[in-house]
Amino acid sequence: MKRIFKLMSFLTVLSSIMFMQGCDDENFKPAPAVTLDETSGQAVPGGSVTINATVDAPNGGDLLLVYVAGAEVESYDMAGASSFDQEFTYNVPANAVIGSTIIISFQAIDAQNYPSAIANYTLTVGDPVIVLQGNLATMTLEAGLPYLIKGQTFIPDGVTVTIPAGTVIKGDKASKAVLVVQPGGKLIANGTSTNPVVFTSAQAVGERDRGDWGGIVMLGNAWVNQTALPAIEGITPSQNYGNITSPTTNADQNAGTLTFVRIEYAGIELTPNNETNSLTMGGVGSGTTIDHVQVSFGGDDGFEWFG
Repeated sequence: MKRIFKLMSFLTVLSSIMFMQGCDDENFKPAPAVTLDETSGQAVPGGSVTINATVDAPNGGDLLLVYVAGAEVESYDMAGASSFDQEFTYNVPANAVIGSTIIISFQAIDAQNYPSAIANYTLTVGDPVIVLQGNLATMTLEAGLPYLIKGQTFIPDGVTVTIPAGTVIKGDKASKAVLVVQPGGKLIANGTSTNPVVFTSAQAVGERDRGDWGGIVMLGNAWVNQTALPAIEGITPSQNYGNITSPTTNADQNAGTLTFVRIEYAGIELTPNNETNSLTMGGVGSGTTIDHVQVSFGGDDGFEWFG
């Protein structure tokens, strides 16, 4: 009997709810909804992201709440608006762990105290260091940003890499970083006497030493007095340069411009008589400009020309 009574009571309550809902269908309006202009992004420690949230609140909006890692950090008054847009800017902590993720959540509450579903934005903490490696595409670096050359990095035929005054580019020790301009590629690094372009070691200040990285290799297709195209030493796989046609062929070849450039802690002897230098040039023509270039603390020769 008790089970029958409980079942009858449950059916009575359910019927009442259904009746009330049926009577109120015309006035019923759904809970609010939050949409974000983006649901994921990346920023570096000390950087920031701005997210735009749009709220649709048929019953009129009350509050838009913002949570970071589950803790409420901001509350916006929607003042009864049925449509509401709000930008939220999040500043990434300077000590944020590179590669970690931070969840930024948005939830709206309407005038009927109905909550929206939670809309999440996933922020990935990126590495502030810009890595240059492999075959580079045509690009212009930006002074003030940190750059790191890793391993054998190439500027291929038809590609120009431009480096403005004041830019600092570091070479990675572990991967024996070296920047190679292949024949037909161009490296344009134009510093000034007071604001040079600096290529240096990625080791911490005080721990830098000769031969921390491989330096710069500029190759061209001007004439070389050989019977076959030579390969520049110190680079694997082999990098051929020059031409053996005639002294006038590609005589004005242009591998780029280095003006007011400082190269530090570069040059690696890979095996006896097989090394890179701070600045190595092979078969570069008269169109190549090397002017006011300083080499310091090199692991091998400061400047070496071939061809």
